[in-house]
Amino acid sequence: MAFALAAALAGCATAPAPIASPADRAATCVTRFQYFDLMESLYPNQRRKDEQRVAAPPVEAAGQRVREARCITMTVDLAGMATAVPPPPSPPGAAIAPISMHAGVVTNMADEANAIAFFQGHGLRARSIGSAPLGRRIYLGPFASQGALDDALALARAAGFASPYPASF
Repeated sequence: MAFALAAALAGCATAPAPIASPADRAATCVTRFQYFDLMESLYPNQRRKDEQRVAAPPVEAAGQRVREARCITMTVDLAGMATAVPPPPSPPGAAIAPISMHAGVVTNMADEANAIAFFQGHGLRARSIGSAPLGRRIYLGPFASQGALDDALALARAAGFASPYPASF
């Protein structure tokens, strides 16, 4: 009986559907990163020394969803940094409340250093923040005009980051 129940439940579990296009993948990743950001703000790290968790369970679960959707930028994805050319400058556009941009998450210190140097070499303020459930999160800005934000988003995509988005942190 238990075996039949386990087999029936296993049949209910399905693999996530492949994401159809780069635009769909980017939209999925942005949604998952924003949910991760929300969980991180609702459940700040209150880790006690005797616990083995690196983050609260809802934050860990949100991080797992980001990883499952393949939203983490791998070294091979950043090959575009070697040849990326900044887009022609956009018109400044409307003034916006200053906001930063989340370029993406990298998995190692070499990628972090290369990404920071790449963006700084293009005149952008770049920094990283560690996230135990994800890796090193790369942030740019802040930007005070829509044109500057759009240019930074385009440059991040050209460098190989699949789903940059405006973010407050």
